Amino acid sequence: MRCLRCGTCCRKNGPTLRVQDRELLRSGAILVGDLVCVRRGELAWDPRTRALQSVAGEMLKIRGQGSGWTCLYYDAERRACTRYAVRPVECRVLSCADPGPLLAVMNEAPLTRDAIIRPESALALIVQEHEAIYSAGQAVEWAQNPTTLALAHDLARREAQFRAVLAERLAVDDAALWPYLGRPLTQIVEAVRQIRRLR
Repeated sequence: MRCLRCGTCCRKNGPTLRVQDRELLRSGAILVGDLVCVRRGELAWDPRTRALQSVAGEMLKIRGQGSGWTCLYYDAERRACTRYAVRPVECRVLSCADPGPLLAVMNEAPLTRDAIIRPESALALIVQEHEAIYSAGQAVEWAQNPTTLALAHDLARREAQFRAVLAERLAVDDAALWPYLGRPLTQIVEAVRQIRRLR
């Protein structure tokens, strides 16, 4: 079956980068600033189980457009990928007619922040500190329970302050931190609240 260029797959979210996509980062075909780190403990849809699940380990993905998850590289007007010639492996194997190859690739190791951060660098130490103090998994756990929701909001508030100070010192906006620190906990906690409302 030939691709109909309906854009459904691209509007659902950007692909997770796999180990074989490392060269796309090295060559600059995919820019670090276009990524987001999905952190361990966040909730994400897993097509293999057809369920929302807690992410077992971190992964780098192509960011969404604006506040949504439509792939940053998808041009809706042209119904085309702006990086088609250098698209990640998940996009290369994707077929509406046969999801098998994509599901197989999803079982391969994702790229993590180790691919974009030098070990022992100041940035690596900041990321380690952030992960230890502002756990996405802890925020999700607290946000799922009405009795601990206030704790999730407090953690998100404190993380927002951490991010604001770091962004100011680096003279960048918060989106530039997404490949390294993931999405703000305020967004993650709000997403969990919305999911709870739908159940």
